[in-house]
Amino acid sequence: MITLIIADDHALVTDSLRIVLENDSNIRVLATAYDGIEALEKCRELKPDIVLLDINMPNLDGLSSAKLIKASCPNTRVALLTLLEDSKYVLKSLMQGVDAYLLKDTPPERLKVLIQCIHWGYFVLSESAFEMAQKELFSHSESITGISKLSLKQEDLEIIRHISEGKSNREIGELMGYAEGTIKNKLSRIIGDVNVDNRAQLVVYALKNGLI
Repeated sequence: MITLIIADDHALVTDSLRIVLENDSNIRVLATAYDGIEALEKCRELKPDIVLLDINMPNLDGLSSAKLIKASCPNTRVALLTLLEDSKYVLKSLMQGVDAYLLKDTPPERLKVLIQCIHWGYFVLSESAFEMAQKELFSHSESITGISKLSLKQEDLEIIRHISEGKSNREIGELMGYAEGTIKNKLSRIIGDVNVDNRAQLVVYALKNGLI
């Protein structure tokens, strides 16, 4: 059972999403929230598997709420569900370590599948969000600082490529002939070497610096 909190300042959106998602016997909506502060408070109280956040909300916007939820509820995955197709918001969300950036026009059945993927640990971007992030990062590419491409082994780059494709540690291990725990340890080392905080930031760093 996947537990959810839905946060959006429009009751019609939260109520509609709740009805659609709870038609799936594997999903349970614990609560709804109507601003970023309420979303944060309910996440701290109920500790859902996933919180769906709109970006434009009163009192505390979705991006700010996402950052606080990631800090105080480390086991809750944060997915932005928004109308905003703007590279500025996509990049900000990636750097804050959100687990997904989805658009509100996602068909209901596809949204259910994506929620399951997020729950399994996949990093999920809508197609348009990925294209915007890729275009923005490459158009503002900078020289690599602090670590050179040559200081990362070919195996490290292969792991990063697999992560950018949304593969889990288990799947990467199967492809590369390692145990899941070994991949987890290798990934922790790479993240430390590159000086980022999580998988999402590692992918952003790799794209920005032409590593993949």
